[in-house]
Amino acid sequence: MEQGLIIDQFDELRVLYSGLTLQKTDGVWNIQGQLIFIASFADQIIEDEYSILLVVPESYPDCLPVAFETGNLIPRYFHKYKDGNLCLGEPLAVWKTFSEQPTLLGFVQRNLIPYLYSYSYLRKNKKLPFGELSHGELGRIEYYQDLFNVRSEHSLFGLISILAQGEYRGHIQCPCGSKKRLRLCHGPQVLEIMRSAPLGYFKSLYQFMSQRGLARLR
Repeated sequence: MEQGLIIDQFDELRVLYSGLTLQKTDGVWNIQGQLIFIASFADQIIEDEYSILLVVPESYPDCLPVAFETGNLIPRYFHKYKDGNLCLGEPLAVWKTFSEQPTLLGFVQRNLIPYLYSYSYLRKNKKLPFGELSHGELGRIEYYQDLFNVRSEHSLFGLISILAQGEYRGHIQCPCGSKKRLRLCHGPQVLEIMRSAPLGYFKSLYQFMSQRGLARLR
């Protein structure tokens, strides 16, 4: 991680979010302070603010910042990991969004603020604006069911198997049940995901779905 890159990107971020500060502690860059934002969904404009901490890893921008809400406004049940950092969405989807604008400003505006807006919207309207995925691997199943537009977990498992094993064969029948060859059906989506996902990324989801399937057979 280049120091100049972080400083330049933070300067760009602070133009719009002046309540944030940048500090380096024990070799790690931390961005913290009050994040004041205005965002909208379906014509509902919400202005709100949260105390946040972004821990920027040494491998940035190859790895994303880790986000925390430090004002204790957001409860632990609202999509947080065990150590308290915010679950901003399905990890590969978050990475894809970041890669389209790979800056600290892009991360804040396109990943962090939608999460914060969702909780503000929930407090105001007693419901979520974008819908809600389950926690953990169940949430990932729901995400990829929507992404591939398949409702059957059996069909999804076939596609996840290809991704987990990393072996693409376009001539085989697509697991979705369309009776088309993979390359003429979900193949392009599968290839795009394989190019962007880290090696072994789908292993845990594949194992979870395998065990889930075995449990249903008992």
